[in-house]
Amino acid sequence: MSSPAPVMWDGFEDGIFVGYFNPLLEDSVLQCTAGGKIEIFYSLEEATAACAEAEEESSFWETLGKVVLVVAAVALIIVTGGAALAAIAAVGAASGALATGIAVTVAALEVAGCLLTVKALYDYSQDGDEEALFKEVALGFLFLGAGKVIEKGFRMWKAGKAAKAGDQLLEVGEELSERAMRQQDVIDDVQNGVETLGTNKRKGNYGEMKMDRHLEDITEINGNPANLSRLGDDAVESLDQTIAKGIDGVYENANPPPQYIIAEAKYNTSKLGNTLDGPQMSDDWINGSDRLTDAVGEEAANQIRLAKMLDPESVQSVLVHIDPAGNVTTSAVDALGNVAGAWP
Repeated sequence: MSSPAPVMWDGFEDGIFVGYFNPLLEDSVLQCTAGGKIEIFYSLEEATAACAEAEEESSFWETLGKVVLVVAAVALIIVTGGAALAAIAAVGAASGALATGIAVTVAALEVAGCLLTVKALYDYSQDGDEEALFKEVALGFLFLGAGKVIEKGFRMWKAGKAAKAGDQLLEVGEELSERAMRQQDVIDDVQNGVETLGTNKRKGNYGEMKMDRHLEDITEINGNPANLSRLGDDAVESLDQTIAKGIDGVYENANPPPQYIIAEAKYNTSKLGNTLDGPQMSDDWINGSDRLTDAVGEEAANQIRLAKMLDPESVQSVLVHIDPAGNVTTSAVDALGNVAGAWP
């Protein structure tokens, strides 16, 4: 049996947007290059009927594949609370698209396995047919096992891809290390009295460098390992660097959750302000005036918005305060731009 290879949703509402994506229609279809298609069902009864119809016209293994796709469609609707979005089509060109497809496939297989196992136990309680119980439970574990095999295979593929890209990753790591050293040299000069801050520009730039060094040095968030790296190429490396308006820093965590951190540095008595787009660091402010896109680029910005849509806790906003002595404290900021206590 071939693994599902979805291409793009067909028949979604092109002129309307929910968030940043087009909503699906009842007759929207996701074509699969491996054969067949994913359709949307709003009830288990409809999905079951579709499986029965497929069974009449297909061999056992073809039917098995269609069951997986039906379950995937039902699961997508359940997860999104009934508002199924064309997320796969919207991020088709993004670097995480393959991982999304694998995750959906594995989830579908595991859901199918659980449903089949539960159904087997229910049928047995009704008719006591031990042979049927054995067959259905075995089929359920086949689904579960297939999900684990696909997931393991994808991890092995990722490991191989990472090994091939080793030289490139090494170069990026060296660049980051050089930036970190340049920032730390400036910070040390300030703390040792070699450099004075004086102007608001120098204070702001010093605060952003302290923010970079503090967040990228974090090794744990809420008891989980963490490894943050700054996205974009706008890092501050000089006290006299021209101040860029917008988001001070966006960081990706190599060991999510959370997956992304959006941060704002404030030095001494400086506080979050109000703008035409709403309170600073609120969701409206972050997405307003192209701030997120300007900070990390369009592709990464869309990935961050999608991650927050699927799981609001995967993207966290943080206020980083730096006092005149160089001490750093961090606070969480909610979607409305209100400081919501210590972070993490």
